[in-house]
Amino acid sequence: MIINIVAGSDFNYQILKLHPADITIGVDYGAYQLLERKLSLDYAFGDFDSISEEKLEKLIISGVKINQYQSEKDNTDTELALSFALSLNPEVINLFGVTGKRLDHFLSVIYLFNKVIETNSKMYIYDDYNKIYLLKPGKYKIMKSAYHYISFFAYHNEVNNLTLRNFKYELTNHFLNNHDSLCISNEIIGLTGVLEFEQGVLLIVESRD
Repeated sequence: MIINIVAGSDFNYQILKLHPADITIGVDYGAYQLLERKLSLDYAFGDFDSISEEKLEKLIISGVKINQYQSEKDNTDTELALSFALSLNPEVINLFGVTGKRLDHFLSVIYLFNKVIETNSKMYIYDDYNKIYLLKPGKYKIMKSAYHYISFFAYHNEVNNLTLRNFKYELTNHFLNNHDSLCISNEIIGLTGVLEFEQGVLLIVESRD
């Protein structure tokens, strides 16, 4: 099962057509945007403080399953939606509309990867210019795509024995700590890049200008 979670930051909604899902969850203003664009919407989560009562009424009338919360709460709207999505044990969760103007909100989403690491689900963040995800230890092939650049960061502490092949800047058994900028703005040479590491969690950002 694939679940799309769409929050309220601006992005090109055409991206959703590239990532069809079994269930789509709208978060706050993102739910209203999906409704207005006549796109798939199964659940709406949030305190809905970013939309008017009239827009909220439209959501209610539409028949979408609404989970409304108080504005003062311990979890962000996106975290509440993600927790619900994880309870359904999906293979993939895609997040959209979470990389907007508010850097504090974006950083909170990056830390939400912690909720996914110990599950069998994979989570991806998409916007017009970036694809962000985690990898656990192992050997992987990454296909060259429309994202020209690829950067690697140690998520949590450190990544041991990071090896990169078929990249512009190759590495062999590199120790990558969480303040190391060596692995920013690399590029895949040819059709496929190969990466391998033995310990830690790798945060990957594929991006384009």
